[in-house]
Amino acid sequence: MTKILILEDDDFIRQQLAGILQEKGYLVVEAASVGQFNNIYEQEEAVIDVFLLDVYLPDGNGFDVCRKIREHGSQIIIFLTSCDDEDSIIKGLDCGGDDYVVKPFTKEELLARVKTHLEIYSKRRKLEAANNELSLFCSAISHDLRSPLNVTQMLADTLKK
Repeated sequence: MTKILILEDDDFIRQQLAGILQEKGYLVVEAASVGQFNNIYEQEEAVIDVFLLDVYLPDGNGFDVCRKIREHGSQIIIFLTSCDDEDSIIKGLDCGGDDYVVKPFTKEELLARVKTHLEIYSKRRKLEAANNELSLFCSAISHDLRSPLNVTQMLADTLKK
């Protein structure tokens, strides 16, 4: 089951987001501050699939949180914020955000963005796994091809002597 962490300091907005996502079957973890986020993140980093981050928080900002997440993983990060200036949007995407949604937004838009990013993430994981398999296969084939060629080269060298 997909686990989503919401980092939002406004209690009403955070609870509304949690309700919308839980209604669709997502597991939701909530944090109202960077401090709460850090406590949760230390315990659950590997099991969180999506991070929904506000930018301005009472004890920090979502940009720094995004950078911290990116240092350790490739989970989905979506900014949900009222900061609609171009500099903030660019900063959010440049620091590692996968998407930047400006408040207010509709429930349908939020769910569509989360679903789309989860599909992209899943396809990327499958592609990485297939690429790893292909790499292993090519390595094995390369080894197998080199072995007969080496034997043939040794025989040719022996015949020359």
